[in-house]
Amino acid sequence: MDALGVRLNDPGLDDEELDTLAKRLRAELLDLDVEDVVPFHGEGDIPDGAKGIEFTVIGSLLVKLISKVDVAKVVSALKDWLLRQHLHSIEVTVDGDTLKLTNITSEEQDRLVELWVSRHAKPD
Repeated sequence: MDALGVRLNDPGLDDEELDTLAKRLRAELLDLDVEDVVPFHGEGDIPDGAKGIEFTVIGSLLVKLISKVDVAKVVSALKDWLLRQHLHSIEVTVDGDTLKLTNITSEEQDRLVELWVSRHAKPD
């Protein structure tokens, strides 16, 4: 099944604030009728002292999709949520292709979002 990686970005927030926002976003995304939304567990290097312990990348979620059609629905919800939260940005990644949503509405950002979604929201 397909999945989207979501990472909240705001240099002005600490880990606790990002974690709180990620939990709020998770609750909202679960209302979209996706398969699941879980905290993203980091891959790669494990920090010293954390060997054998699964850790979460603060402010990151993995959205498990039922179908590729859900990509557009999730990205639209992320754009709306971002504007309501006044967060700096959200990065969305599918198959190594990352889209950065910012808290600025503009025609160019809308066009870039449309192009990115069209690459990933093809019917199964």
